[in-house]
Amino acid sequence: MSKSDEQRFDAALETLLSLAQREGIVIYNGYAGVLEWLGQQANSAAAKRRVGSAISLGYHFRSSPAIADLRDALRALLLLQVTRFAMSGAPLKRLKDLASAANPMYWRGEILTELKKLCGGIIVRAGRVLVDHRVHHWAGVHRFADINRTLSTGRENGVKMLEAAYAYVARGGDPNGHYVRWFGTGDATVVRANLQQMMDVYRTRAIGIYADEYAKPSEAPTLRNLWGSATRAWEALAATGVIRVNLGKHFFGGAAEHSHQIVYDAEQILYLERAIALSEERVQANKAFFQAVQAGGDVNVLEAERDMRVADLTAQIALQDALLPKGDEQISVAGVLLHEVSHNAVGTTDHVVSGQAMYGPNFCSWLARTNPAKTVDNADSYRLFCEQFL
Repeated sequence: MSKSDEQRFDAALETLLSLAQREGIVIYNGYAGVLEWLGQQANSAAAKRRVGSAISLGYHFRSSPAIADLRDALRALLLLQVTRFAMSGAPLKRLKDLASAANPMYWRGEILTELKKLCGGIIVRAGRVLVDHRVHHWAGVHRFADINRTLSTGRENGVKMLEAAYAYVARGGDPNGHYVRWFGTGDATVVRANLQQMMDVYRTRAIGIYADEYAKPSEAPTLRNLWGSATRAWEALAATGVIRVNLGKHFFGGAAEHSHQIVYDAEQILYLERAIALSEERVQANKAFFQAVQAGGDVNVLEAERDMRVADLTAQIALQDALLPKGDEQISVAGVLLHEVSHNAVGTTDHVVSGQAMYGPNFCSWLARTNPAKTVDNADSYRLFCEQFL
């Protein structure tokens, strides 16, 4: 079954990424360069169809399935030539004709050499947002309009938030209580240094936006059940100037210009604190079980006691949770990107305390009050602090 023009574009882009992993990191510049080009198009879908048609090999290689690898590499080269170097017409046809007439193994080597040469000259501008084709796909599925502009604006707002947040900390004092709310008595020197490093990353690197998918057996592929995730991917480690952020299902359904999250009142905070205390008891019950087993206790008896205790604690936690308000929440696009970039930029983590992840205003403000030392490397603490300046 032949590919559509958009599918052909996407497949060639995937080949560029695959070749970069197998044949040399310099080819990643080409992949990022095509994404940069795509982000500059007024209508990305139309641009993909136009280029996909241009890189079609038509009769070339039609009867030679054994050289599919050569065909894929050639399409990747053509993609780069058509997008970044505006090749068209006779030069494009000559390249296709020459490749189809040559020795496949020889030409694959020539294609890789040419790819590396072209990619080595591509410099992706710092401060750009590079949007992977899968993001466009899932934005369409979830009816998330104007994804390029939304993400670019989110990056720009991230810079503004970071600059204002850094200036606030650098001035000293805490006249508005912004700092103590999210960092408590956490070391301001560390926070200030991290904000500075994050600003440097926003100014000197592009942010690559992806939307990976996974599939469980017998289930349709779906986006990860997250707002986003950050990976210290090989391209980031190789200092290509791109930090990778994966968007999750919740991003497309709940990202907005500003965050709108439920903030508990004083009584509800008591329910939250009780739930956290019960969660810690559950953690300790499991630890005590394993310690008793290692000490030579009867496994069956210990397991029955542990299961009964854990079930009771879980029921109590559910009761406390039922007393807390629920509702749809939104997180700002700038906040999602800043949270994820902080993982790679300064090595923040998503702290888990007593089995509870430190996400959102209620858990993060609790962390600032009870364990401020952990706030200085908790990603969502930075997101919430900086969003005060959005």
